[in-house]
Amino acid sequence: MTMPIVQQLSKRDRASVRVSLEEQSRRGGFKLIFPSDKYLYYKSFFEEDRPLNGVLDKVFKELRS
Repeated sequence: MTMPIVQQLSKRDRASVRVSLEEQSRRGGFKLIFPSDKYLYYKSFFEEDRPLNGVLDKVFKELRS
């Protein structure tokens, strides 16, 4: 499945998204808290903004819809 958001990403960001999706598939019984529907809430706990976190949030939102 190819998502429109992924097609717009750099090769490096696409690789990061792929790794993140693979990690999510192996999480077992653990709940994914970041990125999640509460992305903006959890984002406030980070010292600095990382652009990839925003990209992952958009990808995961697209998967949930």
